[in-house]
Amino acid sequence: MIEKDQFFSAPPESRRIPVSTLLRLLNEGSTSFYIAFLEAYPDFSEKLLRINPAMKFSDIEFCAYIKLNLETKQIAQFKKISTRAVEGKKYRIRKKLNIPPNVNMYIWMSRL
Repeated sequence: MIEKDQFFSAPPESRRIPVSTLLRLLNEGSTSFYIAFLEAYPDFSEKLLRINPAMKFSDIEFCAYIKLNLETKQIAQFKKISTRAVEGKKYRIRKKLNIPPNVNMYIWMSRL
């Protein structure tokens, strides 16, 4: 189970859905996770699409996992893919968003 302190969280005044709810939805494998995430971070997908309008839903959803500071292994478990596939996806997203190699992707997403 994922613990609350494993996540970066938005300031309480900007969060409409508690992080604990997002964690519960992730742990349950709920299909409503992304909807709840967008309520908690309403401008997130819009900001990503401003950087690269060609981003797919799966890219944005993956970025949500990074925004919540999920580790590679955790993302692999949720998506039911290998850790190598997650690493590849991170690399492709880094390229799509023009995140320099020397910049921590998790910190970059947390500031978005």
